Amino acid sequence: MIEQTKFGVLLVLFFGLFLFATSALGQNPTVGLLLNTPEAFNGYTLFIGGQKSTYLVNNCGELINKWESPFSAGSTAYLMPNGNLVRAIRIGSTNFQGGGIGGGVEIVDWQGNLVWNYEYYENSSHHQHHDIEPLPNGNILILAWGYVDGPTAFINGRENDGSVWPTQIVEVEPLGIGEANIVWQWTVWDHIIQDIDSSRLNYGNVFEHPELVNANLGGGGFQGSLRGADWLHCNSIEYIEEHDLILLSSKYLNEVFIIDHSTSTEEAASHTGGNYGKGGDLLYRWGNPENYKRGNPSDRKIRGQHDAIWLPKTDSSAAQIMVVNNGNKGTVDAWTPPVTLDGNFFINQFQPFGPADFSWSHNAEIRSAVGCSARQMPNGNILYCDAQTGLIEEVTVDFEKVWQYQNPVNIIGPVDQGTDTNDGSFGGFGSFRAEKYAPNYLDTTLNLIAQGVVELLPYENTCSLFVAAAIDSMLIDSMLIDIIYEIDDFEIEIYPNPAKSWLTISSSYKHQFDWLTISSINGQAFIKQAFTPKVDVAGLKPGLYVLSLVGSQSSIVRKVMIN
Repeated sequence: MIEQTKFGVLLVLFFGLFLFATSALGQNPTVGLLLNTPEAFNGYTLFIGGQKSTYLVNNCGELINKWESPFSAGSTAYLMPNGNLVRAIRIGSTNFQGGGIGGGVEIVDWQGNLVWNYEYYENSSHHQHHDIEPLPNGNILILAWGYVDGPTAFINGRENDGSVWPTQIVEVEPLGIGEANIVWQWTVWDHIIQDIDSSRLNYGNVFEHPELVNANLGGGGFQGSLRGADWLHCNSIEYIEEHDLILLSSKYLNEVFIIDHSTSTEEAASHTGGNYGKGGDLLYRWGNPENYKRGNPSDRKIRGQHDAIWLPKTDSSAAQIMVVNNGNKGTVDAWTPPVTLDGNFFINQFQPFGPADFSWSHNAEIRSAVGCSARQMPNGNILYCDAQTGLIEEVTVDFEKVWQYQNPVNIIGPVDQGTDTNDGSFGGFGSFRAEKYAPNYLDTTLNLIAQGVVELLPYENTCSLFVAAAIDSMLIDSMLIDIIYEIDDFEIEIYPNPAKSWLTISSSYKHQFDWLTISSINGQAFIKQAFTPKVDVAGLKPGLYVLSLVGSQSSIVRKVMIN
């Protein structure tokens, strides 16, 4: 009973010490970490800071890693489990001058060394913009503008003779530095329709063909007297692995599209083939049925949206699509697309694609008309980023704010704590998007030791990472393990430490342990078994691990090193 009481006091003291995530000695921070609560998902947040840097911070706003590039950052960046950063870069000067312009992709490793890069731009041909999407097979989807000259566009049914930049997707297989194979491609130009002139190509009834895109919608104000060249302005691309589909967001059409990725390049240019039998035609579209003449302005649901994301089906909900609805007063909205039993998207012959409205909507108070992102965390929380202000917030399913971080980096670099970021400078502290990764997403061999906060002249604070009550699932950094070790005076010997093949546990403590786990410091369990005094660790990679010993009355946590 004494030992049980002791362990209970340990837990009370442990959580009491970290009841409040931040304490700035009466000073209110303006940059970096603003709020951290136990309800926030404990992970690593990735954002773009300044012009050429990408940052990864933990829930305390402490720097875990930073990547520099000789090129200005594009709009998006993604972190791979091995620590490689895949990001769009701004490079190349062409006749394409639209918002979100990029020009290439690069991969750099955890240490910042260039692994691979690829330029995708050519005058009057193509130019990468906005987004990229790493695929499970190692390939990368590139979102780009294509190019069609004015006379050709007119012949194909455009109402004016200005050049046009149709949305294009290419899938590249990385080879050597600067080299790649294009293994698949799709362009919306193969899937257009027009109803203004029966003597020109692609003439048809728009109402009867929701699978095609009206060539005389959209805009953007770049080239052409009536319709802008960047007529769709797609700003995000998402791969839906479970169905081999691609989800696109078109800002200027106020719609999202889904197309089939299972097609060959030839099928993608046609209206047949692929798993869904429709080639590269649209399988689903939603947001503005007026675009295919099955609605009116009052039926428009999304306006100037960004970052269309697929939320997979769960035990409690069907699959959903989520967007940042910039033009709808900065809300984050989600809806459930109608899917038939055979996996196809349902549409009535005379009605628009469903549903009629959102599944849920949250006023995220987003100010920016461009960029922004929203991500669903494993615990159901939503993390969103305001591209203009650089404010990254996390809310619960009940829309309670549980984590806030203000990007502390402007175009010059990190700023002092206390700096006023609300000075009206558009994009000064902005980040087009933010991503958050679970602790067990990253490889255990990576150095994830916090390096202090990003901002300069920080206030003193007592922020700590919140951990789960279950010992075997704790997400513990080395500091918290040390605190447990100091409070706990159990007589136990663990040797050899570092270990290579076997780990021996010797204890004079009278109560037996029931089971043990050996986890990465990120919380990923590699060994979970009934307690034995000798544990085979030969199969573990070299690195720092957490050993948890759990009994009926008490538990012990220790750091162990595997060589």
